[in-house]
Amino acid sequence: MSTLKYLDVELSILAGGKSSRMGSHKGNLKINNKDFVTHIVNEIGDMFSAINVIDNGQQKTKLSHVNYYHDKINLPKKSGLLGLHSALHYTKSKYCFIISCDTPLVNRQIINIICQNKNKADAVIPELDKINPLYGLYRKKPALSLAEDILQGSDHWLMKMLKVLPTYYINQEKLKKIDPNLSFGSNINTPNDYEKWVKTKTPPKN
Repeated sequence: MSTLKYLDVELSILAGGKSSRMGSHKGNLKINNKDFVTHIVNEIGDMFSAINVIDNGQQKTKLSHVNYYHDKINLPKKSGLLGLHSALHYTKSKYCFIISCDTPLVNRQIINIICQNKNKADAVIPELDKINPLYGLYRKKPALSLAEDILQGSDHWLMKMLKVLPTYYINQEKLKKIDPNLSFGSNINTPNDYEKWVKTKTPPKN
């Protein structure tokens, strides 16, 4: 497998949420005999200069070449924005590719398209039927500053990031030429989602 390493981009996997809909920590669920986090690392980790996992101590498997962190800010309520902020904080490079552990059906070609457009805006996000701010590339400095500002308020709505931050969206039709069903963006959030995947290898529709 040929490798295109993005030396100015670090991979951050978010695996520190409460997993309230799943009922158990999603990062430890299995896909192809590997937990979700390890699977993502194995599939795309070699494309980046470093790999960080925001797991808040919940991951059972610890990989020697991966950095594991707790959320930088201790807030009583967990949120996607808090995880995104932590990912950006711990990133030492110019860019951070953020992906949630519950979207494990990663596609290297899709990742390449996103990273190759990193100079287009402060955020590069794939255009899905439902936009997911926790799947895409961020320029660290402006994104971290904005995340900190939003966290200081009472409304931690994640989409605020993309409403304010200059964002480039990868056209959905372009993505479908690689992944016709856009399976790469499928979230496995509930026991039913997971059971369907295990039994049929068919990702849930989002």
